[in-house]
Amino acid sequence: MDDPSRQPARTVAEGSELQIRSTQVALSAEAALGPAAKSQTTAYLLAALGWLTPVAGLHRFYLNRPVSGLLYMFTWGFLGIGTFIDMFLIPAMAERENLLTLARQNPNIRPVAALPAPAPRARLTPEQHILRIAEANEGVVTVALVALNSKLTLKVAQRELERLRKEGFCTVDVNAEGTKLYVFGGLRSTKPLDLDDL
Repeated sequence: MDDPSRQPARTVAEGSELQIRSTQVALSAEAALGPAAKSQTTAYLLAALGWLTPVAGLHRFYLNRPVSGLLYMFTWGFLGIGTFIDMFLIPAMAERENLLTLARQNPNIRPVAALPAPAPRARLTPEQHILRIAEANEGVVTVALVALNSKLTLKVAQRELERLRKEGFCTVDVNAEGTKLYVFGGLRSTKPLDLDDL
């Protein structure tokens, strides 16, 4: 049986798409590639050499970026600015190159860089927060429930719930403990409202 620490960490997502967790894979890629792995230290030394000599961009050639390596060579690393910026980018460039090399050697692995980036989550309005919480709670929320399950303060949650009530989007009821319940009729299930549960 293979040692799990040497195997890249893989999870199967919806649609059976293979995904790889980058930090564990990067470590596995370096271990699996051995001496063929691109070293960050070597890349840093080559970049520093570009500052000290008129030959800049050697680190780019080392990390399999020959086109930008030529540009760096002819412009002295964009007058040293590009080389300075690369000092912060070298770890990611070395990791990506190691992952791509590992993927070329093992076609069963799909590198993280090839996965589509997750879509940025749109920022929800307070109203959308309230409606999502109401939907999860069969159309009934309290001020405290909204504040607890969103990033809204109690004051903002109360103000928004009252605004929605005044505009006719929800009604107000009170349970046995005297807690004000905001009921969104369109999100209610068909079973009757039990005020004592809330």
